[in-house]
Amino acid sequence: MSNRWKGGFIQAYFDPLTPGAGSNAIYSWGQNSYGQIGVEDTIEYSSPVQIGNLSEWDKVASGQRHNLSIKTGNTLYAWGQNYSGQLGNGSRVDSSSPVQVGALTNWEQVSAADYSSYAIKVDGTLWSWGTNNSGELGLSDTINRSSPTQVGALTTWAFIHAGKVTAYAIKTDGTLWGWGNNQQYQLGLGYTSNINSPIQIGTDTNWAKVGSFYQGGQAIKTNGTSYVWGTSSNGELGLNVQNDIRGGPTQVGALTTYLDLVSTRGYFRGFINTSNQLWMVGRGDDGQLGINISGYRSSPVQVGSDTNWDKAVGQYQTTFATKTTGTLWSWGNDANGRLGQNTSGSPVLSSPVQIGSETSWANLSASWCFNYVGKCNEWHKLRRRPRITKCLKQSYQVFSFQVFGP
Repeated sequence: MSNRWKGGFIQAYFDPLTPGAGSNAIYSWGQNSYGQIGVEDTIEYSSPVQIGNLSEWDKVASGQRHNLSIKTGNTLYAWGQNYSGQLGNGSRVDSSSPVQVGALTNWEQVSAADYSSYAIKVDGTLWSWGTNNSGELGLSDTINRSSPTQVGALTTWAFIHAGKVTAYAIKTDGTLWGWGNNQQYQLGLGYTSNINSPIQIGTDTNWAKVGSFYQGGQAIKTNGTSYVWGTSSNGELGLNVQNDIRGGPTQVGALTTYLDLVSTRGYFRGFINTSNQLWMVGRGDDGQLGINISGYRSSPVQVGSDTNWDKAVGQYQTTFATKTTGTLWSWGNDANGRLGQNTSGSPVLSSPVQIGSETSWANLSASWCFNYVGKCNEWHKLRRRPRITKCLKQSYQVFSFQVFGP
């Protein structure tokens, strides 16, 4: 499935890591009140800690207090809070260590909303479970599910991204779809009714990547242009207006050099361009923009002058990023030790600070107040969206912040 759609500069665009290409461990840190760190306790950690001693994790995703991961054998695991069935194991009991979701070995991709979970199988089918108050599971109702339930019968789903209580997906034909909470125009449909089954956003067939922020969505097309929609109260739409509403996809400037999106759970967002520069926009009162000043910015501002940023993701008040050198960086509010800097209290870092000295961090996933990152044990090809295949060390992944690690 990883090569089903090739167009423009997109190649295997929905594979964060090549399945089975090598062995990965997962590291995490931050708040742990529901066992979401995954190390069999509920103690907060202010620096990366490995989840178990396994090194066969392939992909990872984070909700507000739960996490999902696929192993190299395409088995699916989950841990953390489970009050609405978001772990998918048929119960509503929290788990402080990874538990397998069923016994299937055909899971390809995962994503997590606040209290809901999503996955695509190798056959292109889409599945969801967990909270469904706004129809965010896409199952044509608002009933919670505690085990994976198929969304429709299509086998053409290529990429899934979960916002807070909204889901977005791209099909193999390049069309963009969304469903769930739409009270702030998050679905880009021009109206604010919640939608409980997938609905196409516009008619274009050249969408490459989709992401989100607190009250809206963002996407990149195969020609490198960028679009946003939703509601802005801190300039996060990036259209040079603080308070703004865009009911449908609106192009951001005229550039064709957008490479990757920085999705967040807060009132800010960002992107990485083809020069590997990192740009951020929106709310920055906790230093989450990384530009050494507080307040909001309604047009994108470059983070420093470095040209080696590789991947970035944001929480509500915090941002994490990796560089092409394999180093890991964080900035923003450090409550609950979420920055991974081994500090206490709630200091604010308003510019990027490296986490440790490791040079093998690869993939990132951020939750409300904990993180995961992945490091790597061997060299492998990291398939990126929308970048063409790039060679990096295989790494652990940060949820809460989860990261693949050494």
